[in-house]
Amino acid sequence: MRGPGTLVYTSLPAMIDFIRQELSYLSESSDSHSPDAAVRTSRSHGLLRNAIELDWPAADIEHLSVSDAEDVYIVVRPELTAKTREHKIPIAHIWMDNSTVPACPTIDTLNIVSLGFDGSSTAGFFTTFCVVNDRNTCALVTRGKRFHLQRFDEYGPTADDQRDIPHYRVAKLFNSGPNTRLFAIGNVSSKQSMMLLEVSLSPVLVLRELVKIPGLVSGDDVAAVAVESTEKTLIIIAALTGSSRRVIHKISVPRHGQS
Repeated sequence: MRGPGTLVYTSLPAMIDFIRQELSYLSESSDSHSPDAAVRTSRSHGLLRNAIELDWPAADIEHLSVSDAEDVYIVVRPELTAKTREHKIPIAHIWMDNSTVPACPTIDTLNIVSLGFDGSSTAGFFTTFCVVNDRNTCALVTRGKRFHLQRFDEYGPTADDQRDIPHYRVAKLFNSGPNTRLFAIGNVSSKQSMMLLEVSLSPVLVLRELVKIPGLVSGDDVAAVAVESTEKTLIIIAALTGSSRRVIHKISVPRHGQS
């Protein structure tokens, strides 16, 4: 039986130092009676003091992202509820509560549930996730065609804003930060070629085509990052195509006007 996973909340330098220490210990004697054994345990406990136990096994985590030094987001493998056969995706926002001394990690959890009956498999139900507007708001896409917008600090039926995505299938949502432009990689529903899109949420969901991505088709593995500057947004897209060819695309999108 699989047990719950653990998320360790630490800085990258602290993690690097810990790995270096552990590697040095491996090269030394494994005698449990040596004084190094006690030091190793105490240092491990120091690294794990900001650990938080999750409600799900680590193997069930489908997505993990870090937006800044204090906010972590995880998306859990969708589950099919026995009573209603609705698809449910647990999503957690883990953040550092600096009002306590010392600061400790806190977890807020919400469940994205599909509206309407869907008796098919959960495989491929979750598509992509992105933090938008502020640290407490997330957007995700299910089945490539359903857009969800929900807040971690609001509950009830009105907190989950679901909309159909018109004319397109979305494979990836991304931005350079919660308060910046939202981009997507997707394709027209009737075609396989992929393109870069800009997503507008208010007052209605609108996707605007920016540029086609050469050689990229639906089903290819893709990752994307965006970096804002004064005059433009720089987008880097890394793709593994169906022919196992690795491709990097660099796209500049002006801050105003057409690309």
